[in-house]
Amino acid sequence: NADLSFINWSPDMFLDMCLLAGCDYVPSVHGLGVKSAWKLVREHRTPKRILGALRASKYVLPPGFELAFWRGRACFRHMRVYDPETREDVLMTPM
Repeated sequence: NADLSFINWSPDMFLDMCLLAGCDYVPSVHGLGVKSAWKLVREHRTPKRILGALRASKYVLPPGFELAFWRGRACFRHMRVYDPETREDVLMTPM
């Protein structure tokens, strides 16, 4: 979308937006799409503040949403990847 700018966004902010907008790891929030997720992340910037704002908003969070959000975030941030130098699977970012 041409209206969305990701200047000064960290990779984690982009990940949070994607998780909020919907993915296989997190239950969908009715009415919360990419544009709304982008606005939430742009305004609140950190996961704790984003989730707090989401709880106080018009959106109804499905049961287990916050736990699934944190688990999905950990899954994407700490996935195992192949390191060609060591020829081993390693965590993408240390835990």
